[in-house]
Amino acid sequence: MLKLRLHLAKPYDTAEPAPPAPGVNHEVQASRLNIVMMELVFESAWTRRTYYAGEHFKAITEGISKHVRHVTPFGVSGVYTYVRDAVMTTAGIRGSRQAELIRQLGAINQTRPEVENLFAAAAKS
Repeated sequence: MLKLRLHLAKPYDTAEPAPPAPGVNHEVQASRLNIVMMELVFESAWTRRTYYAGEHFKAITEGISKHVRHVTPFGVSGVYTYVRDAVMTTAGIRGSRQAELIRQLGAINQTRPEVENLFAAAAKS
């Protein structure tokens, strides 16, 4: 495991619902006010799956249900920025997989304005 980090979210404030929607009940049950996210970073999806299937993980999570009500794991294979400084990036215009392929191949011709403008989501200069 490369990183373990706890993200302690602020309790949800029902007095200021997000997004504001007049006439819509945004009450949150008391049991859902406090949320904690745990970030585990692994070298690869293979490493992550192997760790979760191993005896060590089973041992350290034994009895966790006494302290944790709900767990939802999900794997993230890549992190992409879709908008930077109010301008759409290649990932925002083309999609994350295509942007990754463009980067890996060094296909800079795919990032020229005349190509990006072919896509409806392309930012106007």
